Parts: sequence; C-alpha cells; structure tokens
Amino acid sequence: MHMLPLATLLALSLLPQLSAEEGKAAETKKSEPQAEGLKGNDKKYDKDGDGKLSDEEKAARKEAMKKMLDDWIKKYDKDGDGKLNDEEKATAKAAKEAEAKKQTEEKMLKKFDKDGDGKLSDEEKAACEAASKAKEKKDAEKAAKKEGKN
Repeated sequence: MHMLPLATLLALSLLPQLSAEEGKAAETKKSEPQAEGLKGNDKKYDKDGDGKLSDEEKAARKEAMKKMLDDWIKKYDKDGDGKLNDEEKATAKAAKEAEAKKQTEEKMLKKFDKDGDGKLSDEEKAACEAASKAKEKKDAEKAAKKEGKN
C-alpha cells in the first residue's frame, strides 16, 4: 500500500471546491498533535525537537500547507476559477498517488537491490516482502498495545 503524507491527504480531502483562502482556514482548524508526540509530516516542523509544535512551528507548517495548496491550484486548476472541481481534484490526487508510488518503489529498489542492476531479483523481492511483513506485524503489535492502553 502506498501511503500519502497526512498533510497531503488532508489537503486532498478538502480540495473538491477549495480555494486558497478556504485552504488557509481549514489548516488553521487542524487539530493539535496527540499526547504521545507528533506524527508524520508534523515532525519536520518541530525544530526544537520537543515533540510539540510551538506557535512559530505551527506558523511554519501553516505557511507550507498554504504554499502546497496554492501550488496545487496553480497546477491543476484548468478552468482558472481559483478552485479545484471534482475532475481537477481527481487529477491532482492521481498525480500525488503516482508520485508516492514512484518514491516508494525507488526507496525499495535502493534498499533491496543488492546487485545494483536496477531491478529486484526474486531473492531481493523476497527480502523486500519479508521486511514489509515484519513491519506490518510490528505496526499491528504497536496498534494492539496502544488499543490496550485505551
């Protein structure tokens, strides 16, 4: 499965008729990080490494989201109305998913292509699949442990 960053998913979920101004307002309403620490993309904005976003760090995240939404609107708003309609949103989503898939494939190739031939042999694919299954198991155990705390 190819996962998109949380900020991308949030933005894509807001894009059906989202203008740049509406995107800024939606980002302002984004919930605070959960008690156990920052998740996903929010970590890159935690410049002091304390596990929380200060007002300055939140402002940096908000500005990055605004720029991302503005860039998407400029790139995918084919009718020029300053918003992304359903068709434009679908195009943006497909492009982002293709980009995420390509990045995942490049990452896997870099990590598991031991002979450096630019493709995964059966043995390399097996190692990749084993690592993926181990990660899924670890994630499931972590989720179960977390669920047990609640």
